[in-house]
Amino acid sequence: MTVWTCATCAIEHPDTEHPPAVCEICTDERQWVPEGGQRWTTRDELAADGYRIALTQLEPGLHAVETDHRLGIGQRGLLVQTDGGNLL
Repeated sequence: MTVWTCATCAIEHPDTEHPPAVCEICTDERQWVPEGGQRWTTRDELAADGYRIALTQLEPGLHAVETDHRLGIGQRGLLVQTDGGNLL
């Protein structure tokens, strides 16, 4: 099975044999679907195109987790490290 990633917003969808009919994020009226229509990509295709995960320390105990080459709408995760545990 394949984990499908929306090429517009970069949200992953469940692993299935075929890509979903629509991206639930992009069909929301606040988002958009490109003129060319819905397009899907996979982790293997992204890796082949040179996308990598980048971990950047913003300050001690705070890291950004994002792709190296902007993907989708450019979202990123933040990892907060504390003595009491971590929060992603």
